[in-house]
Amino acid sequence: MYNNLDPIIFDYLSGELSKDNRIKFEELLNDSEELQSYYKQLEGEYKGSSSLHQSYDIDAALLKFKSRTTKPNIRKISPLLKVAASLALIISLSSLAYYLGYNHHADGTTTITCDRGDKAQLMLPDGSQVYLNSESSLSYKNSYQKGERNISLTGEATFKVISDKSHPFTVTAQGISIIATGTHFNVMAYAEDQMIRTALLEGVVSVTSSKDVTTMRAGQVVSYNKTDNTLQLNKHLKASELVAWQKSELNFDNETLQQVVNQMQRYYNVQISLDKNIANKRFSGKIHNETIDQLLIILKNTLGIDVEKKDDMVYLNQKKSAS
Repeated sequence: MYNNLDPIIFDYLSGELSKDNRIKFEELLNDSEELQSYYKQLEGEYKGSSSLHQSYDIDAALLKFKSRTTKPNIRKISPLLKVAASLALIISLSSLAYYLGYNHHADGTTTITCDRGDKAQLMLPDGSQVYLNSESSLSYKNSYQKGERNISLTGEATFKVISDKSHPFTVTAQGISIIATGTHFNVMAYAEDQMIRTALLEGVVSVTSSKDVTTMRAGQVVSYNKTDNTLQLNKHLKASELVAWQKSELNFDNETLQQVVNQMQRYYNVQISLDKNIANKRFSGKIHNETIDQLLIILKNTLGIDVEKKDDMVYLNQKKSAS
């Protein structure tokens, strides 16, 4: 159950882990006898590799671990362990938080979380790939490894599903279910958002709510309205636009300012106070690598609102009348 910590342990043993993350790892190690046992096992392989090569040969050690991940009942993150082990952070995280974001519960559920302002790549037990967005979490039961490929999602994630027609892949999120056998799709399902969106990049999926069911084709976007439980094909959005967040882009298509603020808080990891009198103003635009200050200027000029930054807070208010 601790193999998701392999990259961190490699860096700890080789002295490449930062001081803060070293302290966090040691605290975790001291609290778990099982982890201590697992650590000693890895330490032995590390020392064996070091004695052979006079210096740590990460390729040799990782080869052992890659072969071990072919055994059943092993959860694993991205197969690019060499990159992760060198802290190149292909999974786009800046701290130990992601690796410690795996929580294994007594009822056999595994929950994986991604903090605000972070993104993460991971691999499910069947080899399906997930790209988890900021402030998101997903969970699955141990039965997933027996063919019951059921995922619960809060937040946003892109799934690249291994094809298996006899074992459908189901994502449940905020009142809808997306069913696939092998495909590539994105689900945006934050609790605070009124609309839940599914974007299909490849293949075919079925989306169901308590009222509706629809079959999606590649390139389509379907929106689910939480208020009336209906599904609707969105003809103005492209599926590729909804996964632009992976490239540090934000796309707004006639979104309310409240929806814009929700995404800004997750993307920039900021707190924004929004005047309810302007919450329903509409904004459209594509944001690529703009700073928070640049986007605030765009909103101010486009929507005619007042913007103020004070300490760690941003305040968006109705524009004051000229006296």
